[in-house]
Amino acid sequence: MRERPDITLWLFLLVGLGLLAGAMWWTYAGVYQPMGWPRTTGEVISSRVINPSSPSQYQGELVFRYDAAGSARELTVVHSWSSSSYDMVRRFVDGYPAGRRLPLGVNPANPDDVAYELDWTFGAMVGPLALGLLGAIFAGIGVFVARLSRPRAGPPSLSLNPLRLISPAFLSIGLVILVIGVLMFRSDAAMRSSWGTIRADVVSAEVVTGSMNGTTGRTRNNPGYNVRVRFRYSLNGRSFENATTYGFSTSSEEFVRNLTTLFAPGSQHDIRYRPDDPNIIRFDLDSWWSTFGLSVGMIGMGTMFLAFGLMARRLVGSTRRRLLRAGL
Repeated sequence: MRERPDITLWLFLLVGLGLLAGAMWWTYAGVYQPMGWPRTTGEVISSRVINPSSPSQYQGELVFRYDAAGSARELTVVHSWSSSSYDMVRRFVDGYPAGRRLPLGVNPANPDDVAYELDWTFGAMVGPLALGLLGAIFAGIGVFVARLSRPRAGPPSLSLNPLRLISPAFLSIGLVILVIGVLMFRSDAAMRSSWGTIRADVVSAEVVTGSMNGTTGRTRNNPGYNVRVRFRYSLNGRSFENATTYGFSTSSEEFVRNLTTLFAPGSQHDIRYRPDDPNIIRFDLDSWWSTFGLSVGMIGMGTMFLAFGLMARRLVGSTRRRLLRAGL
């Protein structure tokens, strides 16, 4: 009798196909469609790396001046994708130095909506490609496991069992997560010891809800609270004004309300800044947990996956030995 496919395989396939469909739509609506918008010439007024939504997530901010709908406009655009790699975002921003002139696509329905990557560039495709890669991984796992889980010739008890795939999968995932966690911990430690300290004035402080990507609508998946503080400060004769959030969100609304009281507008506080880019700031590095909490969590998660992988490996091995001793 033909075995019914495991429901988990269908879940992997459905999730993978859904992510691939989302990547295709993103490519069409976010990349291909703007290529057909009316063109105008824009000038880059300024460009920089910022971290307003999370102290460890970087985004590119570009300011354009252009003519549209019969008037001159100035628009600040924060790139839709973010990265935990400052260098990656820095390379993107460096491609748009102040004074550069370039063609812009202007949305016919909204002159304040412009597209500045009007080709199949890496910056335009990084989001769809990441989503598509994730979808391909999920769909590929579903297909791979489904093929390997088919009954094979020989004793049924010794045919390839999905359990035999769990161990290498968990071990591989655990090792990757553990390495990432260790690298993040080293980076956090270096940041805590090398970043400069400066006195800054608080411009505003607000409670934000949802995930740490800066969304302001509370969601069921992540009903956390955080506080975003905007600071004004001077360094080497230059004035800066930037915002960022605390290092972690929490379910305690009281905790972040106390933070907004502490960082009331007009108050002064010591903040940390990245030595080679003072636009990147943090105001939570004195807290061990907010600095190392994510990396420690990654290390713990990687260790847990490795433990599960080793347990699954021992379980499969002991089961196989029992079956062999029983002559099955």
